[in-house]
Amino acid sequence: MSFPVGRHISPWVDTLTPPELGPTGFRDDASDVLVLGAGITGITTALLLQRAGLKVTVVEARRLAGSVTTHSTVKVTYGHGTLYSKIEQKLGFDAAAAYAEANVAGFGEILALERDLNIDCMLERGHPHVIYAEQSEEVEAVEAEARVAERIGLPVTLSLDPPIRSWS
Repeated sequence: MSFPVGRHISPWVDTLTPPELGPTGFRDDASDVLVLGAGITGITTALLLQRAGLKVTVVEARRLAGSVTTHSTVKVTYGHGTLYSKIEQKLGFDAAAAYAEANVAGFGEILALERDLNIDCMLERGHPHVIYAEQSEEVEAVEAEARVAERIGLPVTLSLDPPIRSWS
């Protein structure tokens, strides 16, 4: 597979044969829920709603999983840089904890869907979420994130080794 210079192609989507989705024209059949967008979030939402007994219609303007999903890193984590400490600063600890709880639940749902649907997606478990400081001025933000994440109950290891060095 060759990759054109300057254009990102996701190998996991580029090699995908688009599924046959049936009629794509207007259908006059009542649905309980209309999901707009057939990316990973829209398709997952539709699946969960269908499992809850609702009749779901998914509408996609372009290609199935063809936009944000196509260009994602395909990384599943509940760590997001220094976001928990930023949420705590703006909205308080309870908001940061609620955000973490939602992310951990979503992470668990992805693992359950992969297992229950027997999806061969090369999902690897156990790789940690790592944040680091590239400049000495960033160390405080990383330490603050570690403190908040630890108070929330997320697994945290803070290491100041190797120390930040100036390369000249």
